[in-house]
Amino acid sequence: MTTIWQLIGIALAGGLGSLCRYGIYQVCTLGGTTVFAWGTLLANTLGCFFAGVLIGSGLAESSTPLRVILGIGFLGGLTTFSTFSIETLNLLRHSHWGLALVNVGLNLICGIGMAAIGLLLAKRFFS
Repeated sequence: MTTIWQLIGIALAGGLGSLCRYGIYQVCTLGGTTVFAWGTLLANTLGCFFAGVLIGSGLAESSTPLRVILGIGFLGGLTTFSTFSIETLNLLRHSHWGLALVNVGLNLICGIGMAAIGLLLAKRFFS
């Protein structure tokens, strides 16, 4: 059963994850705009890495509130499928077909790859 404290933890961690995503966006665009969505790619890739670490460390298999707070809260706030989708659609809308394909490919390859690396590293260090 979820407690009020877990909900508060999820909300606070989600807010921190969102702030981190915003910071990554600011650094990647240097306050301006770019054609390619580097900030979203980096945020999603980092989120996948830390999700792999969470799973590899064994925290994701436990029923601890920390798993929910970190996994759903922080990583849910950090990563963004909706922004990735809109940015890809915007690339297509502006006839940047190649960049749209690269965006989809990099998000999938980097995301899955970094999740695997995070999982393997965590299993090695937490076993």
